Amino acid sequence: TLRTVVITSASPGEGKTTTAANLAVSFAQQGMRVLLVDCDLRRARLHKLFDLPREPGLTELILGNGDVEQLSRTTDVTGLYVMPAGQLPPNPAELLGSDATRRVLAGLAEAYDMIIIDTPPLLAASDAAILATIADGVIVVLRAGATESAAAQQAMQQLNAVGARIVGAVLNDPDAQVPRYGAYYRYDYAGSGR
Repeated sequence: TLRTVVITSASPGEGKTTTAANLAVSFAQQGMRVLLVDCDLRRARLHKLFDLPREPGLTELILGNGDVEQLSRTTDVTGLYVMPAGQLPPNPAELLGSDATRRVLAGLAEAYDMIIIDTPPLLAASDAAILATIADGVIVVLRAGATESAAAQQAMQQLNAVGARIVGAVLNDPDAQVPRYGAYYRYDYAGSGR
């Protein structure tokens, strides 16, 4: 069963936070009770998207300084709740890799129909790979014309190395200037003199 999903990308600026928010809204609009969790503790953005305070949030929940009802925030979307990042801890990767985080995420999965987890980019910090081992699945966000193939391959290798279950990929900005099949076809066949 897919109840906890990590949303990540290879590098910054590929649209993972917006994708996570849109996916969470979509599930909530289908009648699910959804919690969107900001696990990008270093560069938290979900609280800004939903006009919420950053603190208290996930960090405080993991450290035992509050409960889910206190720290998750309602939104204008029925069924959608947001858990902001909370205070920036001195050691984000260590905190997110802790047994306490595993217990918290397991508890959240019991309280909500779906948990969408926004993480840092894979190549920027180890946090996403750590969280991928806890989640039921991972969705990788790529930006057309921006994500370098070597970076995408390295990100996938990191996920495979930790045994993550990659359940999909999202291609953002598909109208970016990238070679299309049609252009390839014309170059190879139409221009070959056949």
